[in-house]
Amino acid sequence: MKSMIKSLLTNKACLLLACTFLMIGNACKPAADNTAATAPASDDDIAGLVREKIPGTTIEYARQMNAAGALEIEGFLDGNEKTGQWIRYNPEGEIIQINNFVNGKLEGTAMKMSFRNQVDLKINYKQGEMDGSWTAYKFGKVIEERNYVAGKLEGTVKVYDEKNFKLKQETQFKNGLQDGSLKYFDENGNVVLSYEYKNGEKIGGGIVEPPK
Repeated sequence: MKSMIKSLLTNKACLLLACTFLMIGNACKPAADNTAATAPASDDDIAGLVREKIPGTTIEYARQMNAAGALEIEGFLDGNEKTGQWIRYNPEGEIIQINNFVNGKLEGTAMKMSFRNQVDLKINYKQGEMDGSWTAYKFGKVIEERNYVAGKLEGTVKVYDEKNFKLKQETQFKNGLQDGSLKYFDENGNVVLSYEYKNGEKIGGGIVEPPK
């Protein structure tokens, strides 16, 4: 069955996917903004997908073509629930998004790519919620790092300058709320502003005098 499923994915998908994971292993990735955590689209609307039954299983191979007749989305369905890997392509046939599903919910690592399959964003999911590391990239460099537990920010969020890629902001979170320090850094790595938060409320802090 595994060989049957694998053969249904396009050769281009397999080749580009292999290249994508190779780039990830070498930290070759690009960017996302540092506001709301925007997950790669999950393509929840399965209406209109062309389905092909896989003999001897409950699994169907599903795909969607664009107006020009090129492959736009492909993946697998078990009944009306997404399962396994789903891939989205741009009009040029390059992979721009990879999601993984279990029982219709996002699971594991999702990736959003841009130019020449460089990774812009990696998000980890557990049962449909962000859970684990969230990392944005630009030109192969990390520009933001977060951690989620059951869909809520937890721990340290780090934001890096998009020009020199040095750390410029560090924020502590607990159960989705700012809790702990919020620090801003200059180009030399010195803290220039520091605030303290508790349960989402600022309780102190201000300008930090530069080292003498």
